[in-house]
Amino acid sequence: MEGRRDRSSSSDGRREMRRGGSGDRRGRERRGEGGSRGSRGRRSSSSSSSPEAVRERGSGRDREEAGGQGGIEGVKEVCSPADMSFTAAQLADRLVEVYNQKSSRRFEALAECFAPDVSLRLLKSGATVVKGVQALTASMPADYAKHTARVTRRLFITTSLPSEDPSFSMDFYPAGQGPGINAFGKGNVKLDTILVFEVKSDGRNVINQVWIAPDRDGIASRREDQGAVTELSVLSSKAFPQVAAVLQGRVKGKISYHMHDYLHMATIS
Repeated sequence: MEGRRDRSSSSDGRREMRRGGSGDRRGRERRGEGGSRGSRGRRSSSSSSSPEAVRERGSGRDREEAGGQGGIEGVKEVCSPADMSFTAAQLADRLVEVYNQKSSRRFEALAECFAPDVSLRLLKSGATVVKGVQALTASMPADYAKHTARVTRRLFITTSLPSEDPSFSMDFYPAGQGPGINAFGKGNVKLDTILVFEVKSDGRNVINQVWIAPDRDGIASRREDQGAVTELSVLSSKAFPQVAAVLQGRVKGKISYHMHDYLHMATIS
């Protein structure tokens, strides 16, 4: 009987070891998942992210924060999670995503994308058009259901000192398709629009400044059959010298440009 008890104890021990091993494996898997989430956070700050990929990540995070409720109706939503560092390109995409959502608290969500003291300035002169986030969102069209924002081309601007310098996104929108911010010509006619977004590297994950200009080179609405818009196309545009003037005094590192043509995506066969 004693021998049987010993064997039983040994068997119980093996079962405990198996259960412990399984628990360790689950623990390692959970830690692995945490590491994977961290990796995704780091990848999300990459300048090569497309608007669709960024929007998908943003929507996924919103669903997590909403506890699976879906959408933003009645849910506390932030423009960008506090534990991630977002670039100007990613926040510009998030702005478009929120603007295109049909929700009763859409303007509240839009406000969360901007710094409280954000300014909208004319790119050419630097003159302030709107000051403060409440004034900026109040200037956006109230009949939002009739408007959809769409960026077609982008020059994403970073430097060799990403932890010190802000990042910038020079975005091109066809006439009337800016995220509540559009350029107008004579007779209040909507024009193709350039918006330049500045996001500081202070971890607040908000848009700090916006500059606006008409797209006089037609880059935003250039058809796909007319060929891709290249980095040189933007650097040679009428508006770019004014963007270069904005960068002066705001960055210390070596400037890098990253061109994205969302209407003329290269295919790999």
